[in-house]
Amino acid sequence: MLLCSKKGSITAEASFCVPIFFLALFTLFYIFQCLFRVNYIKDSLTDCAAEYAAFGTKIGAVAALAGDKVIIKYDEDTNLPICHTSYTMEIPFLGSRFFKLNFYQQVVINNYSGRSMKGNNDEKGEDFVFIAKSGKVYHCDRGCTYLKPGVSEVQGRIVQSKRNSSGGKYKPCEKCCKNLQAENMMGAYITSYGDRYHSTKTCPGLKRDVRRVKKSETGNLPACSKCGNCIK
Repeated sequence: MLLCSKKGSITAEASFCVPIFFLALFTLFYIFQCLFRVNYIKDSLTDCAAEYAAFGTKIGAVAALAGDKVIIKYDEDTNLPICHTSYTMEIPFLGSRFFKLNFYQQVVINNYSGRSMKGNNDEKGEDFVFIAKSGKVYHCDRGCTYLKPGVSEVQGRIVQSKRNSSGGKYKPCEKCCKNLQAENMMGAYITSYGDRYHSTKTCPGLKRDVRRVKKSETGNLPACSKCGNCIK
């Protein structure tokens, strides 16, 4: 078998252009990765701001970005409260110790606090109540515990031993716990005044989309047993 060898060569242009090409390519990929994370954090901020505006709770902020080591903070001293966070992203191929990108994002919380009834002749004397999207009763108090449930996380294996404020047992939620037993779950979410356990904190059964309507528009809905005695 005849073997032969030849000397290889590389031009000076190639030795400079190839590293620059790959550096530009990796930079482009990293820019898209940064944009993806910025958008993800923005969505999480929006969800936390909406939860705070609707329920006044900050539970979602604790778990929203825990895996990304990003802390969501609230500034309630301003005229309009804001939900904000600051974080850094490292640039791996430039030496992450010295080269970092600093980011700051915020979302303004517009908390609905009703509307003035002064000078409105059409609504003079009208009583207003609050109704949840899937509610079966109307409420006089926007802060009613049925509209702002306190969510607690418990171990799945002890759900059956838990009781709500009325002494009732918890049953599986029809929305998020179909064919899922509590003892097979690592953790479950319950409320003091509810009768269902949930597999996820974002379950619609735990959220309340509340609207303010005239009492005359409630039809045959009964009053809440806890706060509905304010209107005769």
